Amino acid sequence: MSASERKTIQLPRAKPIILTFYDRIEYPYSSTFYVTYTTPNELIEEFIDSVEALSTCVLGKYKIGYEEYVVSDYLDKLKNIAPHSIGSFKWRIIAYTADNTPASFSIPGRNQELTSRNKSAQIDHPAWQTFLTRFRQLCLTKTGEALQEHVHVKISNGKWPPKGFKQR
Repeated sequence: MSASERKTIQLPRAKPIILTFYDRIEYPYSSTFYVTYTTPNELIEEFIDSVEALSTCVLGKYKIGYEEYVVSDYLDKLKNIAPHSIGSFKWRIIAYTADNTPASFSIPGRNQELTSRNKSAQIDHPAWQTFLTRFRQLCLTKTGEALQEHVHVKISNGKWPPKGFKQR
């Protein structure tokens, strides 16, 4: 087999951070962000905390690269979750690469307290400021491309019940 006949695949040049949140019906929702392979786990943990602050859902587990972690008190938090915690209502974060290609990220369980009267994100809120600072500092596209400084935050109202949901 010649070199031109071989099939090659592009390996990701960014380390994934996969967050799994649970809403009031214990339905899982995942969010994926990407960072460089050299980003220290301490910075990634701070970023995860900033994502968690924007959601009413409970973070149950997460993966940094291939390492999986379970949040030790998530079952206790799940028992006390607010009745309006619905994972299909999301924050959509849209950033752009240097050639203006959009990269979209989502956070389930949109926190209504961080939403303004005109149904947009209260970007001046400290929780948003912390998230956006860390997002701009750490996050990349799946292929490892840097993102521009400007970020759009939108509201996404998902369908209820979520796809794959089964009544117990």
